Amino acid sequence: MAIYRSLAAYHIVIKPYKSLFSRLSKQYNIFITDLGAFRSRNSISTIIKCYFKKPGDLEKLLEDLVSNPNIIQIKVLEKNRKTASLIITKKACDFYEKMLANEIPILLPYSIVNGYKKLVIIPLGEEIGSIMSKISHHGRIVNVERLPFDKALLKLSNYINIVNLFSLLSDKQLSIISFAYAKGFYEWPRKTSISKIATLLGLSKSTTCEYLRKAESKIVKYILGET
Repeated sequence: MAIYRSLAAYHIVIKPYKSLFSRLSKQYNIFITDLGAFRSRNSISTIIKCYFKKPGDLEKLLEDLVSNPNIIQIKVLEKNRKTASLIITKKACDFYEKMLANEIPILLPYSIVNGYKKLVIIPLGEEIGSIMSKISHHGRIVNVERLPFDKALLKLSNYINIVNLFSLLSDKQLSIISFAYAKGFYEWPRKTSISKIATLLGLSKSTTCEYLRKAESKIVKYILGET
């Protein structure tokens, strides 16, 4: 008879001791989503999607990758002004080997931002303490959060949504909607008004409203699958 057990998930943030992608995320201020990794003989191919705050940083990133002796091949799947998806084939490394062997049971995708890796772990018949010990060999653990499985899945989907949504919005739209959110415009009841936001930004009320409505429209269309 099968045994029913509920499993918890753990969101773990680590500062890697040595990681090419972690270094690049901090150096070029990019948000990296690692979508998956595949083994091929003595190499590992990984698919990543990146969001760049500065469009020109993509070329700098590619130059850095090409010059790295551990990188074997790079393929650009798609790119636009602020995002790019890449397949990067590199020499095998211990972290990916353990991930592919399920020694570190990481749910994909995971994110890499500002030098930190953000992982969702599902203990599969192993104590979380044992898994944490394995992870600690690869980086300093800075935060651990136990989550219900649905909350863990939400974090995983957000890793992709952040990159996609940021790429849809113009720099100005992203800046203004972020400012409005920080000021409590999207809370209920609202803590501020468009007029106050416009005054703080030095814009007219109609211009501020236009930026917000266009940004909101893009977000809603993305959620409804109409982009």
